[in-house]
Amino acid sequence: MNKMNFIILAFLVAAIGLVLFLSHPRSLKKYDYLKNPRITTLPRQKMIIVEAQGDPAIISEKSISLLFKTFFSFKHAVKGLKYTPPRARWPKPFDAPQEEWIGIFGLAVPEAVASLPESIQKKHPSIKLAYWEYGEVAEILHIGAYSEASATRARLHEFIKTRGYQPIGAPEEIYIKGPGKFFKSYTKKLRTILRQRIEKNEVSP
Repeated sequence: MNKMNFIILAFLVAAIGLVLFLSHPRSLKKYDYLKNPRITTLPRQKMIIVEAQGDPAIISEKSISLLFKTFFSFKHAVKGLKYTPPRARWPKPFDAPQEEWIGIFGLAVPEAVASLPESIQKKHPSIKLAYWEYGEVAEILHIGAYSEASATRARLHEFIKTRGYQPIGAPEEIYIKGPGKFFKSYTKKLRTILRQRIEKNEVSP
C-alpha cells in the first residue's frame, strides 16, 4: 500500500469512526436538554468553511466531506484539535427554490490553525478560514428529517419573539447525527440543532 492510499484509508476509517460514535444513543443523550428552546451566549469561533449553491440534499454531503478532509489534515500539526459536529448557515429564505439555496458549511478549529494546506486550497479554492460571530443565540433540537424541520423552526422563532428578541443573521444548523449516506435509511432518527443569532427588540419610547 503506497503512502497516498494509506492516508485515504486512514481518513475513511477516522470519518466512519466519528459517524458511528455520533450515532450511538449514549452520545446523543447529552443534547436532550435542547428539546426545549433556550437562549445562551457563545463566543466567536474560528472555522474552516466552504460555500455551495443548490439542493441541500446534493451539496451537503460533498461540502462536509471536504471539510472533514481538511480538518484531519491538521491532526499531527495542531495541538488541541478537537472535533465538533459540522454546521451550516443558510442565508437564503427557506421558501426560495432549492436550486437557489446557498449553504455555508463549517467545522470549528482552534486558534492555532493559521492557514489551510496549500494542496487543498489549490484544488478547492472555495475553502477558507473565517470567524463566525455569535453573541446571544437561541437554539433547539430537531429530531427527524430536515424536510420536517419547519415546525421546530417555527417553535424556536415563537420562543425568540415571546422573550423579547428578534432574529439576526442567517439561521444555522448543527448536524449532530447526519447528513450523509450513512443516515439516509433512518431519517426519523436524525438530530439537528437549529440555532439563530438574536438581539433584543428596541423598546419604543
